[in-house]
Amino acid sequence: MNNKERFFLGYLPLIFLSMIYILAILTMIFFLGSTDYMSVDPIKNVEFVVDNHVFLYYWYFVIYIVSAICIFLVSHFLSRAISKFSVQGASFIFSIGNIWSVLLLLSGLVTTIGITEIVQMTENSGRSLVWSVISVIQNSFGGGQELIGGLWCFSITYIGFKYSLWSKKIVIMGLLASVLGVLSSIHCLLFLGGGFGLAQIIWFIWMAGLIKSNQFNHVS
Repeated sequence: MNNKERFFLGYLPLIFLSMIYILAILTMIFFLGSTDYMSVDPIKNVEFVVDNHVFLYYWYFVIYIVSAICIFLVSHFLSRAISKFSVQGASFIFSIGNIWSVLLLLSGLVTTIGITEIVQMTENSGRSLVWSVISVIQNSFGGGQELIGGLWCFSITYIGFKYSLWSKKIVIMGLLASVLGVLSSIHCLLFLGGGFGLAQIIWFIWMAGLIKSNQFNHVS
């Protein structure tokens, strides 16, 4: 692959992903985390969503739909780059990456369309019921449990380790992100999803730097 392909298919999507993860974490900590968005009262929760529907619409669009596109591009890039070392490994990375990106895309579409629908409704009881259903579907597809993301990260890390494609430090960070992602799929360990996000931010930036530098030339 030439430098242009490496930049647009690998480097840029990884940088976008790291920025999106940072945006999502900061938004939860400094804004949504202390509001009725986190309320267990369904009426208060849906009222907050309706009052802030414009912001939430675009927030969900970015963290799910844009992320899905970036994951797809990175999976495509890495599968092409790794195919010369392991065709089966490249196929698995592309497949699991596609599954993750589709789940994120569906989650984003369900949520953004759902926000549009509940804003048009007038009764809070009906809104809260619809939003509760939307939240369950959204969480099932892409929120809270990062099992697929962990497996995707692990497959990339494993191939990189097996064929010595990048440094041990990147491998260790990839393994850390993978383990946190997989473990967060266990109900009592859902809180590890935040650690998975932080580890992936570092891993995304590290991989982006690797792609941009000459170190990636022998791979791609």
